[in-house]
Amino acid sequence: MSEVSMKTQEFDKPTVVVEVASPADAEAVYDVQRKTWLDTYPNDELGITVEDIRKRVEGEHGELIQPKIERWRAGIETAGEKRAVFVARTDGKVTGFVAPAIMDGQRRIGAIYVLPETQGSGIGSKLIQKAIEWHGRDEDVYLHVASYNKNAIDFYKRYGFETTGTEIKDDVAQLSDGKEIPEIEMVLKAKTGEQIGDKEMQSKDVVELVQLLEKNDIEVYVDGGWGVDALLGEQTRKHGDLDIATPHKYVPKIRELLATKGYKEVPRDDTRDCNFVLGDDNGHEVDVHSYTFDDDGKNVYGVAYEPRHLTGTGSINGYPVKCIPADVMVEFHSGYELDADDYHDVKALCERFSIPLPLEYRKFTEQGQL
Repeated sequence: MSEVSMKTQEFDKPTVVVEVASPADAEAVYDVQRKTWLDTYPNDELGITVEDIRKRVEGEHGELIQPKIERWRAGIETAGEKRAVFVARTDGKVTGFVAPAIMDGQRRIGAIYVLPETQGSGIGSKLIQKAIEWHGRDEDVYLHVASYNKNAIDFYKRYGFETTGTEIKDDVAQLSDGKEIPEIEMVLKAKTGEQIGDKEMQSKDVVELVQLLEKNDIEVYVDGGWGVDALLGEQTRKHGDLDIATPHKYVPKIRELLATKGYKEVPRDDTRDCNFVLGDDNGHEVDVHSYTFDDDGKNVYGVAYEPRHLTGTGSINGYPVKCIPADVMVEFHSGYELDADDYHDVKALCERFSIPLPLEYRKFTEQGQL
């Protein structure tokens, strides 16, 4: 069963790496699966008890533990073109895994589990992204999920999966005494070549989205490339997405509103609850960066904005917007590997607002690139 001008900073964020599993990970993979089954699948309405699940993953007297570990070890050792196992390591410890595969000619996500105590920290997002990346988007990708696991179903929907209406019966879901875990099928539809093409957020798209959010009493500040052009009062280059900063309390409402416009979660390596991308089938993407300030204006959660970062004003297509002020925007364009768009944006801001060009950009003026 299965674009950012500001260098993103978060608080108390552990290091999570997703990589190919090694045979030595077999025991940890099994342990993640065992603990997740025990936490997820008991269901009072269906009469599925913790003991039922324990027997399914451990055996009545623990006799299934070692064989299951060895089965995982063998699966990891023989991974190849038709199946793979990836583990998520949090500060070195295995905290989740995914096992995508091609079975009966069908691309499937396969098993995907995250330790209960680490769920909600972005590990699942990294794993589902890795599985989708492994499969590619040229064919449909399927998964099976317990029909009563609403959290998982909602999670998959955020990544574009939809239910097919097909009920699934397989050996994995069979329990003792004739009981079974009811499963449903979900699918992530293949993308056409046109859908995979260049992304662009035009000015009218940006204004429509900002107006939608403001109409629903959501506090929003334009960041990124569109934030630069808002300060300049004109579009100076093409933008692949819209970056916004917003208080974290608005995140659920933003997700809900954009879902009505066809936006779904876009898999990314740095996806977090406070840092994620929503996109639609027309190539529009919104990069959401959220934060929480306490009563003293101290950032206590999320992307490391400060109150002074949110004091700018500008306009897009003549529509007034709140944004990052010019001096701060120049600050944000530093501390990472710079590209041509960064050079363009910083030069324009420095010239318009009489800001000294940062030292790290001056070498490019000597090279004639600015």
